[in-house]
Amino acid sequence: MRLAERYREDRRLGILALLAAARPIGLRVGLLADALADTGRAASGDALRTDLAWLAEQGLATVDACEDGEVARATERGVDVALGRARSPGVRVPD
Repeated sequence: MRLAERYREDRRLGILALLAAARPIGLRVGLLADALADTGRAASGDALRTDLAWLAEQGLATVDACEDGEVARATERGVDVALGRARSPGVRVPD
């Protein structure tokens, strides 16, 4: 597996972990980007939006428009993947 792919899988796990911790309210995408950077998984806005779209396609997260931008939330399955109770190809398994 290439390093870029491992980094992407780790970043997706980080996104899900942050969204799971913010349930049920979720996080504005800008705040999610800041929190992700605080965990050492900084990503460009484009990379973050691409990961969020991918997570939504997999049924692991949702992204909804709000008055100040977009809010991302983990689904039940996304929480299970973040906690290691389920697996999803493309997301790193937590330690």
